[in-house]
Order: sequence, then structure tokens, then C-alpha cells
Amino acid sequence: MSHLIDLAKMADDVYLDANESRLHGNWAIKDALNVENLRIRAYEGTRSKTLVLCIRGTANTQDLVVSDLAGIGLGGGVLGLKMNDAVAFTSDYARSSKDVWLTGHSLGGAYVQILSCILNVPGVTFNAPGVVSMINQMDGHPVIAALGGIAGAGMGVLASIASPLFGKDIVDFITKSAAGASNNAFGTVANYRGNLDPVSKVGVHVGTPPITINLASQKPHPHSMVPLIAALENRKK
Repeated sequence: MSHLIDLAKMADDVYLDANESRLHGNWAIKDALNVENLRIRAYEGTRSKTLVLCIRGTANTQDLVVSDLAGIGLGGGVLGLKMNDAVAFTSDYARSSKDVWLTGHSLGGAYVQILSCILNVPGVTFNAPGVVSMINQMDGHPVIAALGGIAGAGMGVLASIASPLFGKDIVDFITKSAAGASNNAFGTVANYRGNLDPVSKVGVHVGTPPITINLASQKPHPHSMVPLIAALENRKK
């Protein structure tokens, strides 16, 4: 699997217009879904068969309204989320490829947590709200991975994504969960947040409790991917 920094850059790159991308060399846009309030890009490794499905977060005022009505941090249901579209697009790739990952920032990370449970695909989120309460309302959706248990096939790959940086935190959490020492909902999702991000403090997360990254700068704002990427790059040095 690619480095955590690659996933963070994809979570930022998906905000760009149309097929515009700043990722060159190791990743290329293979496919994309653009419907009202939902954008998903499929990034394919140019040197591997890895496929990353990246879901955009809140990008405009309309998205803010939809995310609020969908109950992300403000109560309510899941009807505002385009879950049927998201499941239809991502499930095809989940079935056809052996190395598929989900990633997303903010609202995109909320989708990642839900889709990871439905598709049993590992995911990584950045500055995302917790969505366990939303999943509890989704009786009509085919959630196939039980919350509170270990999605066994994903344990190893989840623990391997970032061992030079944060892997020990993830491995420790997986170990406690497997031993029944943790009551947190566990999908195959690793959740990361900037130390001053407000959105990731909302709700209970599917997967690991949010792993905090201390940011040297909060510019342009604490919820942005820009300072997160800078912090990850500095840790790599």
C-alpha cells in the first residue's frame, strides 16, 4: 500500500476542478463520479495495481447544508447523503480489485467510514466526524461488517499503512480490540485529525479513535488538508 502521505494528498487533490490533478508520476485518475454534493475519484497506481477511491469533503455552501441535514454533528438522519450513488460506484471496484482503499477528508471521511463497513474495504480519514450514530440508523442499507468486531481481512493491511509514522497506535488499538479490551466500533478504518480541527471531535468514529497530528501551522485554517500534509511530510524527514 502507498504511504499515508499519498492518501493525504489524494484527499486534498479531489477538491480540484474536473480532471485536474496535482498528483503525477505514481498515480493517475482512472475514473470519477460527480453527482450533486458527491464527488469520488478512483486513483490508480501507475506502478502497481493499487486503487484508491477518494471522496471529496465539503466544498461549498450547498454541501454544508446537506451535511448538516444528514446529521453529521447536528443530529438527524442519513437521507441527505448520496449513499446509494456512493455504494454503486465503489462496490464495482471493491469486487473487481484485490487492492482497494478508501480515503477522504471531512464529509468525505464520513462516507469512508460507512462504505468501509458496507464493502469491508480498508479506509483512511482526515479531519472527519464520527458516524457510528448514523450507521445505527441505516437499517435499510446492506452493512455487512459488524461494528464492535474486527473485520479480519483488513487487520493486517490497516496496521501496515503507516508504521514509520503512526503504525504503533493502530496496532495497539487492533490488539486491544481483538482481545475484547475496547468497546469502540471497529471497521477497517484509520482516522487522523489535526490537533485543532473541530469537525473530528464530533461523534464516535468507525475504526480507530482519531489519531492526533500536531501541526506546526494551522494555515489556511485548522480544518484544511494543507497543514496536515505539511506535518506528515515533516515527519517523514
